[in-house]
Amino acid sequence: MESCRILWLNWRCWLNPSAGGAELYIREVSRRWVDLGHEVYLICANYDGGSRFDCLEGVKVSRVGNRFSVYPEAMLQYLAAYTGKVDVVIDAINTIPFLTPLYVPKMRCAALVFQITREIVFSELPRIPASVFYIFEPILYKLYQSVPVLVLSESVKRDLTNFGFLTEKIFVVEPGVDHEPFQTSQKTANPSIIFMNRLARYKNVSHLVKAFSIVKDTIPNSKLSIAGCRGGKYEQQIRNLVDSLGLSHDVKFYGFVKNRLKRELLGNAWIHVLPSIREGWGISVTEAAACGTPTVAYDVVGIRDSVRDGETGFLVPFGRIDLLANRIIQVLSNDSLRESLSENALSRAKTHTWNATAKNALNAIATSIGV
Repeated sequence: MESCRILWLNWRCWLNPSAGGAELYIREVSRRWVDLGHEVYLICANYDGGSRFDCLEGVKVSRVGNRFSVYPEAMLQYLAAYTGKVDVVIDAINTIPFLTPLYVPKMRCAALVFQITREIVFSELPRIPASVFYIFEPILYKLYQSVPVLVLSESVKRDLTNFGFLTEKIFVVEPGVDHEPFQTSQKTANPSIIFMNRLARYKNVSHLVKAFSIVKDTIPNSKLSIAGCRGGKYEQQIRNLVDSLGLSHDVKFYGFVKNRLKRELLGNAWIHVLPSIREGWGISVTEAAACGTPTVAYDVVGIRDSVRDGETGFLVPFGRIDLLANRIIQVLSNDSLRESLSENALSRAKTHTWNATAKNALNAIATSIGV
């Protein structure tokens, strides 16, 4: 494939203090595209202390507006500086789309859908605006039915086909993992559980805390670590819940962790738990697996792709805190089962690499757009 010019529109860059899995995905793919000789650009929102222009690992970044105004300002930035100067524009959709099919030629337009929002909005917004967004989300997505769409999992693909998308327009490009730093390590002496994600309401950390309270009745020496704290009302509610259940001595909170501490927490834990309403994939599942740590989670969109039930972890029906606790107890108390899950999780994680993700994403774009 000849060198091409690729422009991302995303609400954040990976230096943004609120960056998450979506930004990790874009970073890992983009830096590999740069290594292959492609020109990669990113328009995103600015943040306190962020510079207007930047170059991150070869990716040329333009930061405009804030988390809300970035959408119209990104359109203006594209029209002013990038029209006719890039080969493809990728609209990275995190809840709110950039509506690129309205101003980017469709033969140059693609989208990356991390997850469909659907019921998540009822966890994050007041009921009336949540209901409005729930109704209009499928209508907004109709704009993208004629452009190629990348998704992270088969279950997100099914979501889009339920919106009326043609299957041949949707390309599943699963996330990878950086295997060199994520390696197996010594587990903690006491049975331990890790939550490694943003403390957003739709992640349902409260379900995990309540399940952990049940676990403590059977495994009194078990411990829970909650990583990804960045302040806010929901975090305080979780801390209050921990205190009210008498778990303050057994639950440890961590801020936004990365690099060595992140690897240590994932590698030392006996089990990783992700009780989200839905995910695009659940990158923390694969990162935990790369450390030999299996996952227990709800059987929901995205996670049912990243966790193989009974093989690399366990899935339970959404909202069944009792079953979530039972599966955690089963894994923590059964050494042979846990070791089997750990080995299977590690083996599957090895099949996911960022090099493959970058290659597959580029091939999908080249095939569908012809760059």
